[in-house]
Amino acid sequence: MKTAVYKLDRFSRDKYESAMHRHTLKMNGVKLVSAMENIPDTPEGIILESLLEGMNQYYSAELSQKVTRGMRETRSKGNFPGGTVMYGYRVVDKKVVIHEDEAKIVLRIFTDYANGKPGNVIMDELNAEGILYHGRPFATSTFYRMIVSEKYAGIFRHGDEVYTNIYPQIVPTEIFEIVRQKAEKNHYGKHHGDICYMLKNKLYCGYCGRHVGSGSGTSKSGKVMRYYRCNGRSTKAGCESLPVRKELLEELVVNAVQEALQKTDLEALADGILEQGKKIAEDSSVLNLLTTEYEETTRAIDNLLRAVEQGIFTQSTKDRLEQLEARKTELETKIACEKARSMLVISKEQIMEHLHAALKRSPKQLISYFIRKIVLFNDHIDIYCKSIENHDPDGNDSHREFSFYEVKMTVEVDRHTFGGEAEKQTYAVVLWI
Repeated sequence: MKTAVYKLDRFSRDKYESAMHRHTLKMNGVKLVSAMENIPDTPEGIILESLLEGMNQYYSAELSQKVTRGMRETRSKGNFPGGTVMYGYRVVDKKVVIHEDEAKIVLRIFTDYANGKPGNVIMDELNAEGILYHGRPFATSTFYRMIVSEKYAGIFRHGDEVYTNIYPQIVPTEIFEIVRQKAEKNHYGKHHGDICYMLKNKLYCGYCGRHVGSGSGTSKSGKVMRYYRCNGRSTKAGCESLPVRKELLEELVVNAVQEALQKTDLEALADGILEQGKKIAEDSSVLNLLTTEYEETTRAIDNLLRAVEQGIFTQSTKDRLEQLEARKTELETKIACEKARSMLVISKEQIMEHLHAALKRSPKQLISYFIRKIVLFNDHIDIYCKSIENHDPDGNDSHREFSFYEVKMTVEVDRHTFGGEAEKQTYAVVLWI
């Protein structure tokens, strides 16, 4: 068996790590192949491979040294170190300065919270007055990130280094400490406990695309009700999705998947997966586009490195270099995945073994093993399954999806309304693979 990487530097830029991982692959009968470097399977190839790994590690260390030195000088001069500019500040001539109007809002938030006013009340007041956070209403996540940021107290940390010459102080130290202590006490939610939300990290809203998170509430009788709810509802984004009881949704998903595996002709399904994979492997249009963009990105990085060598190193240069390096890494991964797909051979027996193994799993194991993603609507559920465990190089099966089972399931839902009567709801459930 072979596994492909775009170049050896995508596998590792550390010779020690590379040797360890290569040994692990070899012990499992897997040979590592570089898609862009022609390394012969001869004694000379061993020398070439070692030379390439050494050059890769040197390039990584040298680039890191240049960027680290430049960023340290930036911070020591009190210049803006890059990243997102905090609310209440602006960047003028590489320096962080206070935005007077926004700074008043920041100080108001900290003062109100320190005086005991709840965060949701503060946010409601700000939103009612039309005060926005970078053009959007204040959201819960935004609010709590703000009140624990030391930058408002004039402190900027980088590793073990502390700088007080970058961000001007907006919030007095004593107020900030009171707020920080209150925020730490309220940091962890209490509705989880030891409860297992089996669909966590796999559930998405079909309306706004956000993650569907967990929630709970307590009735007057003391009964705790747990449910799944779109995170978009709590950000006041106007998402129309409705909450669904935890036990109901998990049971519905598991029953739909088990029914599909029991009633579907698994051999015909395996043939369909193989046919779809063959069509994708024969399509090289995506690979051509990725390769063209990769070449353009590499040229841009080379031009910037020449500028750095000539002493031209500014914040803009650093930001652009980081963007290009990140994009280059992303493109290399995508190119390697596209090439690996054409080399990847999956047999019908492997797919059949995977499908039969899914049938033997417990509900929790079934969700983890067989389900990749679930998209939830108020009356419709799309369940995306894995055609074979971890077979896709980039972990994403979206390029080969097709539906293989549909069913309508009627259940009683209460939408988390205490004391209200349950209503019947029919879901159209579609399974994709």
